[in-house]
Amino acid sequence: MGDRLRALTTPRAILSSGFILAAIIVGGVLLRLYRFNAPLLDQHAFRQTQTASEVWLWDVVGFTPFEYHVPVYGGGHWVLEFPWYQWIVYAFTAVFGFHEQFGRLVSILAFVACAYLLFQIGRRLLGSRAAAVAAVAFLAFMPITVFFFRAFLIDPTLLAAALLMFLAAIRLWESFTWKWTAIFIAAFFVTALGKANLIVVFSLPILVLIVRALMARRLPWRAFAVLAGGVVASTLILWLWTRHADALNVPSNGQTFANMRWWYFGSSLFDANLWHTVFQRFLDNLTGVGMLFVGIGIAGIATVRTGHRLVLVALIASNLASIAIFANLNRIHDYYQLPYYTTIALLGGLGVWSIGSLALSTSRERAIQIAAGILAGLAITWTITLFHGSYFADAAVDVASQGTALELAQNTPDKRLLYLADAADPNDPVILYEARRRGWRVPITDEAQARQRVADAPDLGAIAVQKGPSGVPTWITALAASRGLRQTWDGNTFVIFSK
Repeated sequence: MGDRLRALTTPRAILSSGFILAAIIVGGVLLRLYRFNAPLLDQHAFRQTQTASEVWLWDVVGFTPFEYHVPVYGGGHWVLEFPWYQWIVYAFTAVFGFHEQFGRLVSILAFVACAYLLFQIGRRLLGSRAAAVAAVAFLAFMPITVFFFRAFLIDPTLLAAALLMFLAAIRLWESFTWKWTAIFIAAFFVTALGKANLIVVFSLPILVLIVRALMARRLPWRAFAVLAGGVVASTLILWLWTRHADALNVPSNGQTFANMRWWYFGSSLFDANLWHTVFQRFLDNLTGVGMLFVGIGIAGIATVRTGHRLVLVALIASNLASIAIFANLNRIHDYYQLPYYTTIALLGGLGVWSIGSLALSTSRERAIQIAAGILAGLAITWTITLFHGSYFADAAVDVASQGTALELAQNTPDKRLLYLADAADPNDPVILYEARRRGWRVPITDEAQARQRVADAPDLGAIAVQKGPSGVPTWITALAASRGLRQTWDGNTFVIFSK
């Protein structure tokens, strides 16, 4: 036993790709534990609380696997993607009760899965285990990937499924097996239903791999027919899911996938603002030095094996196509760029190893030390960025919203409520979720809608008026009285009417 432990601590073992890979992943996990218990009130609190509320409300109203609720719309439906991630989080909730930390835990586990899958993809496409390990270091320590791979969001888990789909296509190109055929179909199915835009991100390199496998007769035609059948069946099930979601959403909020098309697309290929916004985010997260190594990696594509060059070029083109197609999403939300950072990680890893490998003529150990030094410098730079003026900055958590939610929770009964505020966004779940309340958010100027909501809610427990320029109009007091509600609270943020 002692000899085995000593063998693991020799310089050769420490410099092995497996040891370094494990160390990078462990370091990435530890970094993502920062603010593990913090409220979901940092970046993209809207989307995080929306996702968390779906699991919380399963715990409240009961688990229904093919539909979920949100705290807005009176606790009605807002069904979008298939709830694969929510299922996994709820599995913990069913045993231990609802805790937000389980959402973070699942995303951190998704990071571990993505890191391993990226390594497997990288060592095949880049032709170097060292370059693949460097790619994982990019994924582990870039600020945006650190933050979102510990957020209460579906994206990291679905990205793991998409990377598995991409790896399966590579394995089928290398050598056909029914095992990898089944894995590809399953991963495609999960990805398509959970986050269909990810299919576009990896579509071109997968097409290149499948066509080449057919041309080289590595992929039998009967297997191709099975793959095609799986893709068609998944697409059909996705269409049925959107129809099911529309049927649930229309009574709650009137939204359908058709009338939300502008939200997904809503821009043009030649929108300069789109490309400036996205590439500025790349620069903000990578810094100029990180971008330099990505550029070296792009140039380094010419040095990889001939059969892999087209796949890498197609991957870059597929990423750009995804940005252009889902333009509005990419301009508004930085987490929609998360899959592009896996491509950036591959290119960055290739760039770092292109520099490190210059020392191979001296010794392998020297080359690894140079690459490790570059990666350590990048990781330190990115961590400083992460904690100062970025995702983990002191001001990143919206403490004011936490106080607002606490005031609402402490002064209203656990029943549906009407939430009135100046310019209230009816879709915004943040305050209601943080207060663990369900209800309707209505602009204080929309008296007709407020009266309609009250009329439709026989179980209404309170009317909460958030203080603002409009004050508390007299019609609100009269409306509350008509339901037997009286003013029971006048605090820093709210005037509340309840029984």
